[in-house]
Amino acid sequence: MPMIDEIQKLLREEPFVPFSITTDDGTVRPVQSRDHALIGRTHLVLLDSFRNIELINRRKITSVSIKEEGWQP
Repeated sequence: MPMIDEIQKLLREEPFVPFSITTDDGTVRPVQSRDHALIGRTHLVLLDSFRNIELINRRKITSVSIKEEGWQP
């Protein structure tokens, strides 16, 4: 399953479970709620807890990890 499909699935989960996205440069970015991510045609838009917006090319996403209960970013 392509990474973007996995992200779409996680964003639709009820209840929502926080997860993180790792890109090809090794950076890990948390997704704390479904309000913090938007999937576009070519990019993933992430909003962090400081309200900074980051565009990530979908091709740069290498993995998605589900966070365990009690996880804090």
